[in-house]
Amino acid sequence: MLYSPGTKGGTRKLRRDNAAGGAKDLHQIITEDRQQRATLLLRDVAYIIDAHFDLIRDKMTGDDSEGKAISQFCRRAKNGQCYNQPYLGCREFAANFSLVEDTDTVPESFYSQAGACDLGWMLWDMEYSPIK
Repeated sequence: MLYSPGTKGGTRKLRRDNAAGGAKDLHQIITEDRQQRATLLLRDVAYIIDAHFDLIRDKMTGDDSEGKAISQFCRRAKNGQCYNQPYLGCREFAANFSLVEDTDTVPESFYSQAGACDLGWMLWDMEYSPIK
């Protein structure tokens, strides 16, 4: 049985389908099972990511140094490599990045001359604790 759009294939449905005569086809075709979600999305954004690191002296070995850490960071950032891919809001919106080596070439913000603007309400955090 193919699941209808908007469904999830879970163990409960699998048990129910097996009890009703056995599920013959458990495939979910994502192009047919996709749903529109309410998303406010920006396109073609360009942010400047300001990064820094802190050396943890307790975990340093004999050849670790600040210079070695800076060298490793620059080498990885030039190649677009990272330990955790940066993202914009949620992981579905991964951010590609490149290293700006010359601080004189940092582009000026489109909004630098605009002054303050009201962005309205913004979500700060979510509470996942169970309701009592």
